[in-house]
Amino acid sequence: MHGRWKINTSWNGNACLFGAKSNSQDLTVNRAKTEVFLDLTSDAVKVGDPFSIGGIFEASPSCEGNDLSGKNIMLSIGNTNKIIQTNDSVGHFQLKDYDQLNIPGSYTVKATFLQDDTYEVSDNVKMTINILEASSYAIIVQGQILSGEGTESYSKTTMFVRDQLHARGIPDSGR
Repeated sequence: MHGRWKINTSWNGNACLFGAKSNSQDLTVNRAKTEVFLDLTSDAVKVGDPFSIGGIFEASPSCEGNDLSGKNIMLSIGNTNKIIQTNDSVGHFQLKDYDQLNIPGSYTVKATFLQDDTYEVSDNVKMTINILEASSYAIIVQGQILSGEGTESYSKTTMFVRDQLHARGIPDSGR
């Protein structure tokens, strides 16, 4: 357990030897340093489609036989926090089929190990997931009059529409 400790030893002695007591010695035990690594099954999904979040919790120093199962990891997904636990002795964790992001946009996913008596807090990892509209294509047609007048204005409007669709995750095929 972390903290400051005083250590001393003593012996009561026996029939032929006197007892003895050592001087106290200070000892400081620190929490082990930690890191969390994060992985998303995709960096972009459609509204309502499930995705999985996984990763691994690591401690340093790492001792052979050290069991990292059951450690609390807080996943922050947009504005939602969810506590999950590492599910094996080497520190893997996974949230399967998360489908609660129903508004298109870009969301930050963050994994934080919650400090305990043995390990320091670790929250140095973030990823981004883009939630896209359900539509996946659009056809844009630019008109013009026979004289060609206003073509620059029409082109500007067409490019604005294309840029808005691109921002929503609909790629430009360039045709």
